[in-house]
Amino acid sequence: MGVDGNTYTGHFSRTLRQKVLVLATDGSLRSVEVYTCINVQEDPLLLRTFLDGTLNVAERITGQSSPVPVSIVFHDPGRLLLLYVPVELHVRFFDEVRAFLEVLERDGEIPPHVRNFRTALTPGEVMSLLSDTADMIPDSQNSEGTAKTPLAQI
Repeated sequence: MGVDGNTYTGHFSRTLRQKVLVLATDGSLRSVEVYTCINVQEDPLLLRTFLDGTLNVAERITGQSSPVPVSIVFHDPGRLLLLYVPVELHVRFFDEVRAFLEVLERDGEIPPHVRNFRTALTPGEVMSLLSDTADMIPDSQNSEGTAKTPLAQI
């Protein structure tokens, strides 16, 4: 695992989803599935959904939606590996980076674009760093079969 030629094949090389616990409006804990890594070449519409503010959004029983704050790794193969830490987790920024680095360490040998990963603290920074990719994605509202629906209902 890690490198196949100059191609990164490690943990963050593909789009990943993970179950996390969130506090529901009735005080109970509910399990929802969120995206924690996005390969922007394989799943470009997920990048657009993130930039639209509708990725990893859970609909509450009351009908209101709210974001599920999780860090997300964006991988643009051969070009960029980017760790986004949302504002709700800024107090844990160094813990998030440490956990990210521990996974990379387990991957073993990694190519330069992964070794020189970047971090982003706002969606605007993600947009700026992935602008070449984001500019080529159609608007998620106008794409075939990409209705904006909440990730989970809690």
